[in-house]
Amino acid sequence: LLKKKNLRKEDGPYRFRVRDAPGINDWIGHELPFNVLSNEEESVLQMSVPNVSADDVTCSVHLEWNEIDVTPKMCDFFEIQNDDLTIKGYEIQMRICSIGGSPWETIAPCFSGLQVRKKNLDRKSTYHFRLRPVFENASLLDSYETPFSMPSDVVVFHEHTISPGLLRLFNGIDQLLVNGGRSSAKVENSLGGPKGKVILLYASAHWCGPCRQFTPQLVQFYNRHHRKDLEIVFLSADHDEASFRSYYNTMPWNAIPYDSNVRERLLSWIKVTGIPRLVVLNSNTGGILIDNVVGKPMDVKAWREQM
Repeated sequence: LLKKKNLRKEDGPYRFRVRDAPGINDWIGHELPFNVLSNEEESVLQMSVPNVSADDVTCSVHLEWNEIDVTPKMCDFFEIQNDDLTIKGYEIQMRICSIGGSPWETIAPCFSGLQVRKKNLDRKSTYHFRLRPVFENASLLDSYETPFSMPSDVVVFHEHTISPGLLRLFNGIDQLLVNGGRSSAKVENSLGGPKGKVILLYASAHWCGPCRQFTPQLVQFYNRHHRKDLEIVFLSADHDEASFRSYYNTMPWNAIPYDSNVRERLLSWIKVTGIPRLVVLNSNTGGILIDNVVGKPMDVKAWREQM
């Protein structure tokens, strides 16, 4: 990695290329020349870097960014009236940075929200993302190319390892359901990870009123913590597969297929006598860390420290 400093806008545009020191391989460059931004452009027009988080299980990336507003300084820069300039969305670009010289590709020309998930990425590749505002009345900008944000952090997908004890616990099943049953993922990728990852078994059923009350609370808890090495596996106690599918469609975590013998074995193993039941596992050993945390404080840090 090399940083070239002290570039001046008036000396641009610039091109760079690179090759191995012996000169055996061809030069790798970029398709289009680029220029640096003036201090005014950088402070007034350039968006902040988007935040990215990788989902190793589904090979997808969640992007989110801060909204940019039309400011008086922005209008002064373009020499137009404040009411004449509005932002209708954001152009999002992606680049495969593990391939030298890979160009930026527009994956959304005008996205109206402030967060999005990019799916179906290659686990073996690494990625950058960037974005810029799209103006409603771009003709007023006199063909000015609005600058993109700086590239995001590099997105890397990891193959996860799973402890032998946890693997024995799920012996007999290779795939867990994900995304409400719309897809599946290997047990190792769903539950594997760094030492101290928190795994919860959730025994619940749609016919159970207290379960239907608790599940939305658990969804909020999961959405806050699942990117910090936490995962939940749903063990259905429903009376039929149709009820299981309908209920699981409301959940963002993993599930064992309804017709799997592993589901019944794990329900028996945690000795379910009432639901909802939320069991904290020791992911390093595959044993039970806490028998049931429903109705108790749920502290991921404290659970991790007990492993």
